[in-house]
Amino acid sequence: DVAALLAEGAIWPVVAARFPLAQVADAHEALERGNPKGAVVVLTPSSAAA
Repeated sequence: DVAALLAEGAIWPVVAARFPLAQVADAHEALERGNPKGAVVVLTPSSAAA
């Protein structure tokens, strides 16, 4: 189960880039350029504070 592996620290997500919500167009362009080496994350105001 992937959730269990994450909880154990056996695997972890790879984040290629983080963008604030105001730059969501830039995040989309990063995806369109292709082959990011991980997730492209868009931060909402509540996630940026976490």
